[in-house]
Amino acid sequence: ARIKKIMQTDEEIGKVAAAVPVIISRALELFLESLLKKACQVTQSRNAKTMTTSHLKQCIELEQQFDFLKDLVASGKDKKLSGTDSEQEDESEDTDTDGEEETPQAPPQASHPPVHFQSPPTPFMPFTSTLPLPPAPPGTSAPDAEDEEDYDS
Repeated sequence: ARIKKIMQTDEEIGKVAAAVPVIISRALELFLESLLKKACQVTQSRNAKTMTTSHLKQCIELEQQFDFLKDLVASGKDKKLSGTDSEQEDESEDTDTDGEEETPQAPPQASHPPVHFQSPPTPFMPFTSTLPLPPAPPGTSAPDAEDEEDYDS
């Protein structure tokens, strides 16, 4: 429902077929999965425990598929790109502790295992546009233009 509302904020978009928001939702899910996997690799390569905006920025600058996001991150402040985990934590903007001690955590491991993201099973059939449509049965006519629902207006 949210995707449909966002799409309809554009004055050029009228009605939206029910399948469109579902397809957009899945495309968004796949895009974010790809972006976060790459950003996770950047985070791990810096021996950091927390993904920061600088990790996302470096990921966007290094990966050609994210070139369309470069303008978005170009103007943003960037903390040390070569920062390690301890440098990132020292500069973090945590304001929720109000000077209280943090609970001690387990010592970091020498090597972080690779993180694997898995998409949840989709509750719908995947969109495939490569299947040809079967021919119309004989004796049926095409519906009148008045009877067809117009999704483009």
